[in-house]
Amino acid sequence: MYVILVLGGDAVPTKRERAITARVIDAREQAGLDRRDLAKALSLDLNSYGHYERGRYAFTVEQLLILSRVLSKPIEYLLGLVTGLSEDEAQVLHIWRQIELPEMRDIAMQHLRTVLISDRRLRGQD
Repeated sequence: MYVILVLGGDAVPTKRERAITARVIDAREQAGLDRRDLAKALSLDLNSYGHYERGRYAFTVEQLLILSRVLSKPIEYLLGLVTGLSEDEAQVLHIWRQIELPEMRDIAMQHLRTVLISDRRLRGQD
């Protein structure tokens, strides 16, 4: 038999959740967005969103996925996961994952290949 004890009030965000919130705030500021922009993206009023940035509430996974897209940051960044990728590499992967149409991915790959060929030529490695 299990007993579940529920205390009054909201659970206090963990150290990890507070770190995620700090990265969201940092990414928001880097993107030049204000709290109102993120509140709108999450379908929250400004006051409710403020509770997240002040650490009263922790972001859900669904909210973090939305924020990842809005802030143009990989979800791995927001979660604080170490991927071994540089920030630029992670950004390219994040953008790539947002391209849904196969024909658009083909065009993106063609552009990358062209840039690679030009880079090699400029460095005398053709």
